[in-house]
Amino acid sequence: QVHITGIFILKGSKVMDEGFDASAVDALHADGKFNEVFAEISEAYAADRNNVEIVWRYARACFDRQEALSDEKEREDLVRRGLVLSEAAIRLDDSHYAPHKWKAILLSELGGHITLREKISDSYLIRDELERALLAKPDDVTTLYSLGKWCQAVAGVGWAQRKIASALFETPPRATYEDAIDFFRRAYEISPTKRTAFAMGECYHDLCRKVECREWMQKCLDVTTMSEVEQKLDQKAKSYL
Repeated sequence: QVHITGIFILKGSKVMDEGFDASAVDALHADGKFNEVFAEISEAYAADRNNVEIVWRYARACFDRQEALSDEKEREDLVRRGLVLSEAAIRLDDSHYAPHKWKAILLSELGGHITLREKISDSYLIRDELERALLAKPDDVTTLYSLGKWCQAVAGVGWAQRKIASALFETPPRATYEDAIDFFRRAYEISPTKRTAFAMGECYHDLCRKVECREWMQKCLDVTTMSEVEQKLDQKAKSYL
C-alpha cells in the first residue's frame, strides 16, 4: 500500500502576486498555524481562482487541515478537494513544481479510501508527479521526503499484496528501504526536520538495524515540536528507544 502521510513544507518561497502575499501565508505555515493558513488561503482563492500560487497553496492547506481531523469522511472530502485544486494548479502552470508535488501527496493520502487496484495504479502516477516536481526544483525538501516515503511504502508492501500487484500489472512498482534512506538523507541534509528523522528511524527499524534506528528516533525528538501532529510523532519515536 502506497500511502504517504505527514508531509509539509517548512519554508515557502516569498511571492507577492497582485495583492496576494505568499510569504505571509508561508510564514504561518512554517509556524504550524494551519487553521489560519486555511482561512487566509480560502479567502484569497475566492477572490482569484486563476493564480497558481494561490491554488497550489489551497491544495496544501486542504492536506494540512485533514491531517488533524479524526472523522474519516471529513478527511477524505478535504483530500479530494485538495486533489482537484492541485490538478487545477497544474492546468494553470504545468512547469511549476508545487502543483505536481501536492497532487502526488494528496493522491497518496487518498490511498486509505480506494481499492487496492487503484492504489497500485496511482503509485505510478505518484512517483511520476514527484519526479516531475524534483526535476523542476531538485532541492525541494518536501519532494525529496515524499519520494523517500514512496520508496518506504513500496518496500514495505507484504508478500500477498505483491502477488496481487504482479497479477494486475506487468511491472508493479519496486523500491527498497535503502532507496528511501537515500532520499530521506538528502532531505535531512537540506533541512533537518522531525518527520524526516522519524522516517529514517522507521527504515532502519525495518532493516533490523537497531542502533541506527534509535539514533534517528532521538534526532526526531531533538527537533522542536511545532504542532499536535508532531506531538503524536514524538510519542511514536519514544516507543523505539
